[in-house]
Amino acid sequence: MRSDKKYFSRSKISETLLDFAKPVFDKLETDLCKETLESGLMLAVTVWNAIVLDKHNSANRCITELRIRATAGPDGFDNLIDKLIERKQKYFLDDMRMITNEKVRWEGGQWIVSAEARV
Repeated sequence: MRSDKKYFSRSKISETLLDFAKPVFDKLETDLCKETLESGLMLAVTVWNAIVLDKHNSANRCITELRIRATAGPDGFDNLIDKLIERKQKYFLDDMRMITNEKVRWEGGQWIVSAEARV
């Protein structure tokens, strides 16, 4: 991976992930359970990391595979993948951190999201 500082955001990766995943959570009901939140985050992380890997490798292999698999998913799933891809390219293009260990926990009457960045 690149070590140039311009390729890494100063924001916490968990905050960046929640911002990036907004289209996923906009599609879900308001009364979310832990499993639904985790699934939504996992989808967002998969798309994010695929884009980072493709950019690092100067390829489109990961995104192409995601798009192929998305067409076999539920109605509108491929559109959601495309929205996430567009969102990464528009708002987070230079953030080349990989995201790992995304977790959700209930604390103090609210859901808390944590994640780790890899560079």
